[in-house]
Amino acid sequence: MAGKCELTGPYPGVLGEVVGWHGRYYNDAWGLDRSFEAEVAGELGEFMLRYDEARDVFVVARDGGTYAGSVVLDGSGESARLRWFFVPPTMRGRGVGQALMEWVMTQVRSRGIASVYLWTFQGLDAARALYLRTGFTVREEVLMHRWGREGLMQRYGLDLTY
Repeated sequence: MAGKCELTGPYPGVLGEVVGWHGRYYNDAWGLDRSFEAEVAGELGEFMLRYDEARDVFVVARDGGTYAGSVVLDGSGESARLRWFFVPPTMRGRGVGQALMEWVMTQVRSRGIASVYLWTFQGLDAARALYLRTGFTVREEVLMHRWGREGLMQRYGLDLTY
C-alpha cells in the first residue's frame, strides 16, 4: 500500500470526514456552493442507513489513523456505482487513489458485477486519468448548472466480461 496507509471499512466519524473534505475541497478548488456539501451529506447518510456488506463496499484509506481517502461501491448486482471517491490534496501523488481503485475493482470482479459507472465533472484531470487507466470510458456528457456553477457532468462506465 502507498506509504504507511492501511485500507479499512467505515468507522465512527468517517461520514463527517468524507462530507467535510468534499465540502471544503470542492468549494475552495472549484467554487461549489454549500448545496454540494448538503447533497453529499444527505446522499451519504441515506446510503449508510441502507448499507449492506453483501451488496455494498465502503473502503477508507488511513495514514496513521488519519483519513487519507475513500471510495464507495453502491448497489452490487448486475450494475454498481462508484461514489464519493476522494483523496485529500495532502495525500495525492502517493498512490492512495490507485490503491483504493484497485481494491474496489477487485471487489467488483470477485462479486461478478457486469458493469460499473460513476458521475463526475469535467476538469478533474487526475481522477480522469485514473478512470481511463482502469478501463472506464466517458459514456455521457451533460451541461449542468448545479452547486452554484456551470459545468459539464460526465458519466463514466466500464463493462466487464468474465
